[in-house]
Amino acid sequence: MNELFELFSNPALIWAPGVSRGVCFIGSLLVLPGQGLLTILIALVLLSFPGKYRLERRLFMVPTVRNTVNWLRRRAERPPLIFDGEA
Repeated sequence: MNELFELFSNPALIWAPGVSRGVCFIGSLLVLPGQGLLTILIALVLLSFPGKYRLERRLFMVPTVRNTVNWLRRRAERPPLIFDGEA
């Protein structure tokens, strides 16, 4: 019984299943067809980390991402995104 307790008292063994599921979930969003990239983009917008502003701008400059976001904004009756240097 003590061996079983010692096995599960290791923090790495407790966190490993959750971390591996999270990595598999993110990987499946990128590989499987659907709204994976948009879901990851929304998650990045909600997070807070250094360099977030530059990463967001870089992602929104990708034409397919920008068109998708502007399509969603049109559906919500919002103006399209306009960045510096655009007419």
